[in-house]
Formats: sequence, C-alpha cells, structure tokens
Amino acid sequence: MLEKQKKKTIKKALSSIWKNRNTKLMTIVFILVFASIGTYLILSSSAATILNADFNSDSTVNIYDLSILATNWGKTSATHAQGDANADSTVNVYDLSIVASEWGQVITPSITPTPTGQPANSINIKDYGVVDNPNADSTVMASNTTKLTAALTATKSQSKSIWIPNGSFIFNSLTIPDGITIQGQSMVGAVLKGNFVFGSNLAFNNIKMVFEGGTYLNSVHDIVFENIDFEGRGNGYADADGLILIEGSSYNISFSKCIIGTNTDGVGNGVKVYDTGRYIHNISFDQCTIKYQPRMGIEVIGRANPSEGGTGGKSYQYVDITNSTFEASAGEAISYDDNYSDNINRAGYNTVSGNYVDGAGVGNSYQYGSVIENNGVHNMTWTNNYFGAGRDSIVNISGRDNNPLNMVASGNVYDAKHVPAGVTPNNQVFGIINVRGGARFSDTIINDPNSYSGVWAYINNCDGLDFGSSTVTGISGASSSVYGSGNTNIIWPVKK
Repeated sequence: MLEKQKKKTIKKALSSIWKNRNTKLMTIVFILVFASIGTYLILSSSAATILNADFNSDSTVNIYDLSILATNWGKTSATHAQGDANADSTVNVYDLSIVASEWGQVITPSITPTPTGQPANSINIKDYGVVDNPNADSTVMASNTTKLTAALTATKSQSKSIWIPNGSFIFNSLTIPDGITIQGQSMVGAVLKGNFVFGSNLAFNNIKMVFEGGTYLNSVHDIVFENIDFEGRGNGYADADGLILIEGSSYNISFSKCIIGTNTDGVGNGVKVYDTGRYIHNISFDQCTIKYQPRMGIEVIGRANPSEGGTGGKSYQYVDITNSTFEASAGEAISYDDNYSDNINRAGYNTVSGNYVDGAGVGNSYQYGSVIENNGVHNMTWTNNYFGAGRDSIVNISGRDNNPLNMVASGNVYDAKHVPAGVTPNNQVFGIINVRGGARFSDTIINDPNSYSGVWAYINNCDGLDFGSSTVTGISGASSSVYGSGNTNIIWPVKK
C-alpha cells in the first residue's frame, strides 16, 4: 500500500508541475525528478544536519515535499513551507534541483558542537562580540565593524579561519586582509552585509554576501568563492558597474557553485570584468546561477587601446564560463568585447562551455538584447551550450580587424523557439559582420519563422565562415539565403 501511495503522490506532483509549465526548463525538471526518485532508494538512510527541501518539517525529503513544491509551482512571495528551498521567494526549477539533491536524506538526532559544523581551528565571530543585526541598527553596525576587524586580526595572528554562524551580521565597511579563509554555516543563513574591501589569497565558502555598492576585486589574486550567494546592489553607474566588478591586474579568481543575484541598483550587470591593458586572466565561473540583471549577466570587456584611455598593455585572457545557468536579463546574457583586436596584446583564449542560457532582452529597458556576443575577441571556444531566444539575435559576432578570428563553436544549440517570458524576438538567430575567416561552427540552429523570420542569419562582409557541420531548421528557403552582402567563401549549414 505504501508503494502505491508513493507512486500516486509522485504522479500527482509531476502532473501538477507539467500543468503549470511555462518554459522548456520542464525538460530539466523531469530529468531532475526522475533522477531524484532513483536516488531515493540509495539515500533513504543517509543523515543530514540541514535540509533546505524539508518543506513539511518531518526531518526527511521525500514525495510529500515534492508534492508541496508541485502544488505551489511558479508561486512568488513564497515561503519555505510552500516549496521555496533557496529562499528567493519563488518556487521554480532551482528549488526542484535542491529537492533532487537532498532526496531521501533524513535528519537524525545527535550531540554536536554549537554552532553545528564549526570547523576545528576556526574563530567564531560571535566570540568576538559580533551580533546578529537583522534590523540594521546603526550603532550595532558600527560595533560589528570594529569587532569583525578584531576577529580578522586574530585570525591572521593565530593562523585560523573565520566561522560565520547562521544570522544576519550587518556592518559598515570591512577590509579583508590577505590570506584569510571565511566559512559559513549555510549559504542561505550565514549572511554578511555591508561594503567589502578584498585582499588576495582568500577563500570564502558557504555564506551569503550582501553588498551595499558592489563588490570590487581590484588588482587582487588567488581568491576562491565557493557556495556563495552574492546579493545586493552595485554603485548605480550602469556601463561601469556590476554587482561584482573585477578590474586592475586581477588574476586567479574562481567562482564555483555560486549565485549571482539580481543587481538591485536597477541599471548594472551581474558581473563586469574590465581590463584596461593590465592583463586580467584566469577568472572562472563554474556551476553558477546568474539571475535576471537590469543590464547584462556577465560582461567581459577589454579597453587596452590608448585611444580609449587604456595602458596599451596586454588585455584579458582565460575568462571562462562553464556549466552555469543564466536567467534571461534585460540585456545580453554573455558578452565578450575587445577594442585592441589587431594588436599583439589583444584579448582571447576564453571558453564558454556547458551552460544553459534561457535567453536575453527582457522588456525594452536596455538597448541591446542578444544572448551571447563576441565583439573582436580572438581564439574563443564555445562548446555544448544551450541558448534560448533573445530580443535581438541569439548570436552576435563582429570582427574588428582582417586577422582570422580563430573561433570554434561545437555542440551548441541555438533555439529560437524557446522564448523566455518578457522577450519579443525581432531579429535573426545569427548576426555576424566583418569577420574575415577563422570561425567554425558545428552546431544545431533552430529557427522560428513565426517569431523571427524564414531567414536564419544576417551575415555581412564576411569571409571564410564554416557552418558545414551545422544543421538549421525552420527556414523558408535555402540555408544560403541570408540577409546581408559582401560575403565570400561561406560554407553553409545543412537544411533539415
């Protein structure tokens, strides 16, 4: 009887999710659900100390929690009890992925240190008088700033790490010196809020960082952010800003399993990497979630050219985005740009691989709405990504010199039929101009003649583009029938 009840509940949950579907993320949803059901038999006896997906507070994650999530699918202003596992007030695919990862786990009573999980050889900030300050009392903020600074100083002198228990610890401004490790009790519950000044050789794990004016990583290096929820606002200077801004001569900075929350300044990016010729390099984003942004998701820009205020030095390289998920933003999801492309110091050697990009160009508040773009950056590699529709083209590529672009794209899907909420497509799948060779595509191109047109691309003044290993569907004429002129030596995709 119990097994029949389980099957009945699962069937009801899946039916409810499917009934309320609104995007092709449902494909991922079903994969996660079936994976979690299979995992149930293996993990049913495993123990955990915190279960973010235990919506009914019965100390286990099971079919009843899945049913709660299904009932409230798509709900905004949701509570944890209604299926909001990641505390973003919306019940969606991200909460379902947490259900999948915790499926079958249980909480078993045990005698553990307080706070749970504090590592050995670490300093608890509460032991230095730092207090939970959810109401942002100004006197407490000033006190917390002083006491956090004292804890950091002690950490350095004692060669220990900093421990952040669950709570909302609000301060004014905090300088984090070189060589510090900061660990939190949970990515959702351990909150540090204020202005940060970062040193180098740092490690952060399992905390929420809320910024009042952006995160500036200026000429710093060897920093690891893992399981960090970045929230808050940038400085409000739109084109020059991001919730996270990396500049100067920064290098060896990694973001793993992080959330880049919406930049609440209303005008900026999620992330901006800005190089004026000081060689920013080895910056990575892996398994991250980039939420809706009022401008771009991640923008990487090179301005080394002295004519635009640069130093004339080497521009950025090895800024990689892998295995991450992008919600559709007002502007581009991913943008690489370089103004020094004909120089030996030009930007290049960046990889975009394994990402799910829902689309781009929500509304009309930001001028540009392509999904992914490459403006003059050489030696790019794009592999195994999924790109939904944008307000403008899904792909925007422009060359800035007569040298081969040396760009390789393979295993990608450009899906004009997947249109995110708030996006009104008005262009072709591809837009490519002034690229003089060295661009090869082995991809799947899905055109939508209803929302785009029967023509899949605008290609102008290009030479040596190779789409020969690509396929294209949803076009009215031959694959060579594109908008634009002045093209030579183009190998066209196979029409299906």
